[in-house]
Amino acid sequence: MSDTIIDLSELWARALDEMDGAAMTSQQRAFVNLTRPLGLVGDTALLAAPNDFTKDVLETRLRPVVVAALSKTLGREVRIAVTVDPSIAPNLDEDATDELADATYAEPAFDPAEPGAFAGQALSPDFTRPGTGSPDTRSDEGSRLNPKYVFDTFVIGSSNRFAHAAAVAVAEQPAKAYNPLFIYGESGLGKTHLLHAIGHYTRSLYAGARVRYVSSEEFTNEFINSIRDDKAAAFQRRYRDVDVLLVDD
Repeated sequence: MSDTIIDLSELWARALDEMDGAAMTSQQRAFVNLTRPLGLVGDTALLAAPNDFTKDVLETRLRPVVVAALSKTLGREVRIAVTVDPSIAPNLDEDATDELADATYAEPAFDPAEPGAFAGQALSPDFTRPGTGSPDTRSDEGSRLNPKYVFDTFVIGSSNRFAHAAAVAVAEQPAKAYNPLFIYGESGLGKTHLLHAIGHYTRSLYAGARVRYVSSEEFTNEFINSIRDDKAAAFQRRYRDVDVLLVDD
């Protein structure tokens, strides 16, 4: 049995190389990299995912790619069965370099504070997906998103892989996945980058998405001022009318 697992581990590494040539986004590759092989039973490859969302992505959107890569690597048609194993999440990619694990990021031009929380609001009724799925290049000063901070430029390492996957899940399913999502960590580990990337990716997936980025200090000051100036209703409308609220602490 151990030989089968060892062989499958080697085959999985080759399958990952095979998938490098597939037309996948960086987010989809991250989900594949979260997966670990468990064994090979007949023509079924047993795979482990760290959480239910990753399992769902593998079994739906990525199943054809994974099956094709494994089948080509093994030289015969195979199926996949995915199970959830939370224990693999903390120890993902143990061989990642220190540079990846401790990667630092430049601050945005408007110099916000480090993020501490993300809150997703319910999607508006007129939300629709764009036909091509291409990035949304509309100018939206209200969102205040830094154009350099997107998922494609985020450096994934062992220390931030799960946070990256959770951020992608939030962007793909606003108000459903990890609602709200709180990201905590030391300075310079990419929290601000992920926060802005959530906003960019949400707007690229959903036409008409209303995304607002705000610092916690600014949010608190607006709240206090709204009470002082008797404008609580306007404050409520300002934030309740957004689809995705990104609070940077």
